Amino acid sequence: MVQVEIMPSVQEAQKRLEEYRLRMHHALVVGKDNQVVAQLPSGRSFGLPMYLDRRWDYSRALVVQAGRTVIRADVFHIPSVDEDFWEAVVWGLLYRLQRFPRFFTDGAGGSAPSDPDALNGVRMAPLSALRAASCTLEEDRPEVSWTKYLPAPVNQQFSGVVYARWKSRVQWGQRWVDLEAFSWQMKTWDGRQVKLSRPVFPYRGDLIAPLQEVKQALGMQ
Repeated sequence: MVQVEIMPSVQEAQKRLEEYRLRMHHALVVGKDNQVVAQLPSGRSFGLPMYLDRRWDYSRALVVQAGRTVIRADVFHIPSVDEDFWEAVVWGLLYRLQRFPRFFTDGAGGSAPSDPDALNGVRMAPLSALRAASCTLEEDRPEVSWTKYLPAPVNQQFSGVVYARWKSRVQWGQRWVDLEAFSWQMKTWDGRQVKLSRPVFPYRGDLIAPLQEVKQALGMQ
């Protein structure tokens, strides 16, 4: 479950983050009093104020403050969700929020990101931008239909279509790399698995990635 709260001011967002921290500490599990932390288990950093709740064996809560917004991402069955995937979802949300400078400023100040395409110093861009460098892109994103019935008081059935997966192959000459949505790995034509500094995630019909790292893997200048 993901929620994004847009607060009236940066100061109110800071207060909301502190409220979440206090709630976590007020419900500490016996023997797990060091499991509310301000760092990611991966060792990476959003470069933003955050708290991670790891008190429970089967659930996690991650709260991040960006400007006057507060992102909360909860996982309720952690054995079925990889923590890297969970973290990648939050990175993707931060990228989306940075497209809107008004979410970072208020009447009392605050400042929008100097580079909305950068995630804590790493510039991100759509893979489709590589077409201008004579690369070709092949995408694999099969669709799956879903239906959900909500009982009273709604009494309504909802349906839609989602992607079962989203993979892209970027080819430059005889070289290629494979990337997948919410993955931190990039597979190359010569059998390597290259670790990315930021995850791949979808945005507006494209996959966003640390493009310079993709170009380096392809041997492009």
